[in-house]
Amino acid sequence: MLRLVSSALQVRQVSGGLPMTVKELTIPVPWGHIAAKEYSNPPDTHNEHNVLALHGWMDNANTFDRLIPMLPGGNFVCMDFPGHGKSSYRPGGVCYSITDYVIDVARVVNVFSYVSRKS
Repeated sequence: MLRLVSSALQVRQVSGGLPMTVKELTIPVPWGHIAAKEYSNPPDTHNEHNVLALHGWMDNANTFDRLIPMLPGGNFVCMDFPGHGKSSYRPGGVCYSITDYVIDVARVVNVFSYVSRKS
């Protein structure tokens, strides 16, 4: 069964942006975990859409810390690809290929689809 572990709940506001709740998440995978951050608007704000934000090579989920609070309402999940940010490295001898990253994105999407159906 897929599960999601969250911690480090905080509310942030960037100058000119909306106050947002930020949760650090851990998504279990066979070799460890995929780390992510979830930004959501306060309960009194209408959440218009869900977005999965993906960082570039040699980067991590913190790339979006200043951008997301400036965007219109919604829920945003920023994942750290394996070997980046707070995510676990793949086992020794395993390559980091674009195909594997697509599978990692699918894992994260499946977790959030499961969580939203159960809510």
